[in-house]
Amino acid sequence: MKKEEGFTLIETMLALAVMGMAFAFVSFGFVGLYDRIAVKATSLAIVATLFKQQTLADQGTFYHGVFFYPYQPFFQTYDPQHGYGKIQRFVGSTNYEFGRVTLRSPWIRYDELGSIDQIGQVRLVAPGGYGEVLVLHLGDGQIAVHSISA
Repeated sequence: MKKEEGFTLIETMLALAVMGMAFAFVSFGFVGLYDRIAVKATSLAIVATLFKQQTLADQGTFYHGVFFYPYQPFFQTYDPQHGYGKIQRFVGSTNYEFGRVTLRSPWIRYDELGSIDQIGQVRLVAPGGYGEVLVLHLGDGQIAVHSISA
């Protein structure tokens, strides 16, 4: 009688179970990574937009601003010459922490000197708890970005 070669059904099922568990651990890490990347991309988009509006205000004779929709993950640029710009949505499932913008006013305006007209924070968070805080400093137009985690 010839010796049979190959794996038994139990060995094959055990190997598939181990591979499935390994895949679950790896994919769980990628979901968290995607959330962090989405928050970082949203943060960078907001910072770039704020700096652009600050530069435009500094070069012109009109104020420029950014409007944050208070309860929705959107922001939009504004200047008196052209009106409202394109609405930009936050990346992925990024949202405001607490579901709303935490500024005194949803407007960030830069005057003709490039100075910001308020102080406050824009807190962004992903469903997994990772987030970033954009801290806006009154008068000097500076923005600091700090990472937070749950």
